[in-house]
Amino acid sequence: MTPRKNHISYFLLLTLIFLCAATAATASYEGTVVTKRGQKYEKVQFDVNSIYKVVIIKLNGEKKNISFDQVEAIYDLNDNDISSEVLSGYKEPSRETWKSEGDPAFKRLNRRPWVMGFRFAGDFSIPAGSYYEGITSGIGLEGDFLVAVSREVAIKGTISKAGMKASKDLRFYSDDPSIEILSQELNYDAMRYLLGVQYYARPPQLAAGKGLFYSYISLGVISRKLSGKIYFRQGGDLYYGEPSDTETKFMTTFGIGGTILVSKHLGLDFGAEFDVVYLGSDDYGNIGRAYVIDFKVGLVGLY
Repeated sequence: MTPRKNHISYFLLLTLIFLCAATAATASYEGTVVTKRGQKYEKVQFDVNSIYKVVIIKLNGEKKNISFDQVEAIYDLNDNDISSEVLSGYKEPSRETWKSEGDPAFKRLNRRPWVMGFRFAGDFSIPAGSYYEGITSGIGLEGDFLVAVSREVAIKGTISKAGMKASKDLRFYSDDPSIEILSQELNYDAMRYLLGVQYYARPPQLAAGKGLFYSYISLGVISRKLSGKIYFRQGGDLYYGEPSDTETKFMTTFGIGGTILVSKHLGLDFGAEFDVVYLGSDDYGNIGRAYVIDFKVGLVGLY
């Protein structure tokens, strides 16, 4: 009797495992299903069973089964093509090797979710290094232009006014005892011009509530201008001057960030950036460097 009980137990265990696997292989969605016969089921609820390769549409209390090889396309409620996500792991014999990248199936599964984007942000810049002695942190502005070259990669152009300013300790001095400085004002401005590549960890679809995470690297220049106004007396006469000095350095930028979409095309953007400014080499061939750390908050639009 014992062997028979063991056989029954094994049978029940295998049945339970099979039922669990079948349940795990089923996922539920809501959207539009288009068949190769031209049938279109709009804004319906449907299940997808990856074991039996079938889409189960729920219509007026009834169920209609459509096999994977009869599905032309599947769209979510925002009309995004999610065929590759829903039919994950499935390939029709005709799609295992596309004739060319011009094949409609290839284009549908690999098209870019957006083509170009704009980003406007405020940033808080923190300078570091002896090159920025007398320069303090401040708030700046930034504008970015993005051009998608694939689903995950975009070319990024940046123009930004770094949020740095002259400290109160940065002042004009004179070694000439005959010169008496009466009043002065110093201003510090730094502009960055950058071109780089941005990589996106893309979500399955662009829709409100979704998140985009990215990293980027850019090369360019930073141009700083130190200008001022000074009133001074010398030999009983009053003088006024507006001295200025401009300098441009090469720089590289490394950054990470994320976007929380509030709609299909608009999102709130947060990021952090690390700049390396190259100051040139000294008499011994050592290349001097200075650094800027930025924290950014802004708006991004993707179209």
